[in-house]
Amino acid sequence: SREDQERCLAAQLDLAKSLRAPVVFHCREAYPDLLDRLAGWVGGSLLFHCFAGNVHELGRASLLDAYFGVDGPITYKNSDSLRAVVQKMPLDRIVLETDAPWMAPVPYRGQNNKPAWLPLINKALADALGQSESAMAETSTANAARFFQWGD
Repeated sequence: SREDQERCLAAQLDLAKSLRAPVVFHCREAYPDLLDRLAGWVGGSLLFHCFAGNVHELGRASLLDAYFGVDGPITYKNSDSLRAVVQKMPLDRIVLETDAPWMAPVPYRGQNNKPAWLPLINKALADALGQSESAMAETSTANAARFFQWGD
């Protein structure tokens, strides 16, 4: 139920805050509610996995210094609206994801996704942002390391 989801979210956020741990959200068709709940968040870093929000929701999440996961749909022919949103993301807040086994990139769409196909997602993201593939890979890796506190 919605009440159970809200109660569980509150408990998870309390735990993350007490541990200063990063939080990854898988949000589907609930960005306004989730962003309302997170308003004023002071705690660990936030990542919106497989971000599918609009520009307004991106803006609200950006105010939280959130990170944004980009995965297979960036490669889809009909994803112009996603690419338009991605172009407004802060470059230092983008991470690459596979969402394996789901949402395989083109030309493997419809198959089980694999981490080995991450370079296809990186290429589509780099193209959308006017970056080189190597620069995009470097940037997204550094962002992931910062979010997950690798090396700290």
